[in-house]
Amino acid sequence: MKKIIAGVLCLSFILTFLSGTVVFADTETAVVYSVVQRKNSPELEKNGVVNEKGVALDKTANKYTVSALSDSGADENVRVEMSTLLNIATAPASGKITPDITLKTDILTVTLDREFVESLSKKSKNGKVFFDVKKAVGIEDAIIKRLMPDVKIEINYCFTDANGETLEASGKLSVEVPFTSNTTQNVRIYEVQDTMVVDMKAEYKENILLYNGSPTARTLVSEENIVEITGRTLDLQGTISLVFYAQIEGIDPSRVKMLFWESEQSRYVKDTADRIVDMVGKDKNGYRFEYKNITSKDMSKKIYARLMAEHEDGTVRYSMMPREAYSVTKYAENMMKNKSLKPLLIKMLNYGTAAQEYFGSDNEAANLILKQGERATDFTKTYESADAVIVENNGTKTSAYIAGKTIKLEGDISINYYVLDDEPSEESGMLFWTEYDYAVAKAHTMGTESRKVTNFEKNGEYKVYAYTNIVSRQMYNSIYARAYTKVDGEYRYGDIHKYSVRDYAANQLEKNSAPKLVKVLRCLMLYGEEAKNYFDSL
Repeated sequence: MKKIIAGVLCLSFILTFLSGTVVFADTETAVVYSVVQRKNSPELEKNGVVNEKGVALDKTANKYTVSALSDSGADENVRVEMSTLLNIATAPASGKITPDITLKTDILTVTLDREFVESLSKKSKNGKVFFDVKKAVGIEDAIIKRLMPDVKIEINYCFTDANGETLEASGKLSVEVPFTSNTTQNVRIYEVQDTMVVDMKAEYKENILLYNGSPTARTLVSEENIVEITGRTLDLQGTISLVFYAQIEGIDPSRVKMLFWESEQSRYVKDTADRIVDMVGKDKNGYRFEYKNITSKDMSKKIYARLMAEHEDGTVRYSMMPREAYSVTKYAENMMKNKSLKPLLIKMLNYGTAAQEYFGSDNEAANLILKQGERATDFTKTYESADAVIVENNGTKTSAYIAGKTIKLEGDISINYYVLDDEPSEESGMLFWTEYDYAVAKAHTMGTESRKVTNFEKNGEYKVYAYTNIVSRQMYNSIYARAYTKVDGEYRYGDIHKYSVRDYAANQLEKNSAPKLVKVLRCLMLYGEEAKNYFDSL
């Protein structure tokens, strides 16, 4: 089933019922006449005063009801053929005003307004129109059903043609969902709009939960023992990370983890997860979980997510199974209508594609969703290097010195410093200052630094220190770096090197003609410039 977007009539949502049995309340809507259609009968049956076609006829009628209820009230798959009813409802004999139509099934009831009926009837001229509704319980959910009082059920419904293709129509739907409960607990509906989550109020009416509005994806949850993903977004201010928000009720949040998979699975359980992360905090959007440090070449990599709660008694509960993958490119596609953010997203996706070409990737091109003109790279822009060495006298000078610098692009963006250090010392490492911290420090010595790094990798005779996690808006920002040693209790310092990602790109673009490297550096610079402009404007 397809998801409803831009008026496409196909809806999938998850319901959490507080009892294992779904019972449709036997309440009658306000109708003038009813047309009864059962699953086991292809014809419309009589109900009340009818015309020669077997359908109630009255010019004052404002609604028809089609009943597709089973005797047991537990049918999990229903298909209602609607073409005849639609033709009658829109025929001149039915009156000047097209009536509303209500489709009543064991699983849910859908009411179509006049505009919806008229639009849908046009689809039946050259073929049939069907209303399909299905109910399914996943494997893990079936296990949960035996262990716990909550039962999660996925419901999908669509209007389709004879070939099963989803039909589009304009107008509005209202939906009544059967909901039984042994308590009077409150219920919330969360409406998903792109990456935003809107908390909607629910209304009870004789054991039926009602909600109205244009069709979209919804999640309905009870107010106790809730573990559900309620939103997704992308963190662009730090290193690129996918952020998932969760509603957690009835269990200590520290006992809830999020599982991530980097490919589609037959079983989404802890043992098959590629990454397991803890909750990192809570804000107005809910509890926050992060899939961190997505590399530039992996922007189109599909990520599947699911929550896992480990109760004190040892039982494990999962949130609903992943229904679709998420990715950086999926976020960008959802947010392209944001005019202020769109230029940044375009530059980001072009950089991701250039990185795929440079490093190699089997994923689809990150900028595939862009228009042809949006994929262009500016090869005319020039960059100047501000690379400099600053001599500052702070006592005895160390013999350790920075012999070279380069940039790491494949993972998170880092500057690597190659240091020659032959002097025996009690301690050695690198001190780093941001532009602001460098400017306010009177002397650039131990204790004034923005960051201190003592870990290094050995590369021949060099110690390689990394200044890591340079984010998109910092490509033009200079970093001030200084090697230090501690000998006989005294700190000794080398010269200060001023350097940035822009300096590296400027030097390489001047002397290097390798097409893939040139492209990835140009796309990186355009992305960095756009990111700085965007976040500075907030």
